Amino acid sequence: MFDTPKSERVKKVKPIPGVKPLHIIGVDFGKAQDPTAVAYVQAQPVHRLIHEPTSGRRFIEATLMYSCLDLKREPLGTPYNQVIHRLADRCVKLGSRHGSFTVAADIVGPGNSAIDFLVPEYHRLAKGTPSYMKPAWIYTVGGSTMASNHNGIITVGRSVIVHTARAVIEDGRYAVAPLPLRPELQGEMRVFHVKKTAAGNERYEHYRDSDHDDLLTSAVLLPVWVFENYLMPGVRTKWDPERSTPQHLMYDPELVAPAPAGYTPLLHEPLPPRPEDEPEDEYVPKPSAPGLRSA
Repeated sequence: MFDTPKSERVKKVKPIPGVKPLHIIGVDFGKAQDPTAVAYVQAQPVHRLIHEPTSGRRFIEATLMYSCLDLKREPLGTPYNQVIHRLADRCVKLGSRHGSFTVAADIVGPGNSAIDFLVPEYHRLAKGTPSYMKPAWIYTVGGSTMASNHNGIITVGRSVIVHTARAVIEDGRYAVAPLPLRPELQGEMRVFHVKKTAAGNERYEHYRDSDHDDLLTSAVLLPVWVFENYLMPGVRTKWDPERSTPQHLMYDPELVAPAPAGYTPLLHEPLPPRPEDEPEDEYVPKPSAPGLRSA
């Protein structure tokens, strides 16, 4: 993933002439014990020459190559208004360089107020600049619910987001620059796993309560899913009719089998051992506090 290994089936990669890179800022807003992470990801539309060794088919596909170029984590305890101001300032600076860009933010929990606070702060700072922000407010739910867009809020199952990112990673289309937080991002991927709930459902989250997945969510999960589903460039796939058949080279998350138990769903690596005194991995719903409405 981090060095974009060249697959044996990919023989050549080159940018599509006349098609500019796409830009996105992924945000995972933190809570009292979780930091806020902000990532800048660029997607370069490319043509890839594919040679399937088993069938002998040769064709050229149009797809996206991802590069995480910046990754920051706000210190715990940073006031929310400062987090919003810094995020809006990053957005304006990115938009001033490239014009239009997209912000993908998880609005579950603390991110729910992003629409009310981030948008006006961005407009205040962006006045008089060529910056143009296209928001993608993501409301993640359990299960494999496919995306629905209502009033600018996109509701999608977390497992769909995870499977989309997994397909891109396995295809060797995601790379991370040598950033200071790159080892932490890699560590989050290695402890990201599927947790079974008491009702038998699947939850995709960090391995231990002390782990985080803010870097993974902001840098990989949200940007890749938005790019693959909403920002894929409008170019056609070319093929050799004598040796190939046309096909739609988009990934269907429902066709990607889940990782086996005890392995991370993104990297297929064994999970690290748990301390002997740590309880088994079982989700038990916590009772709601008196006087509070449960989520």
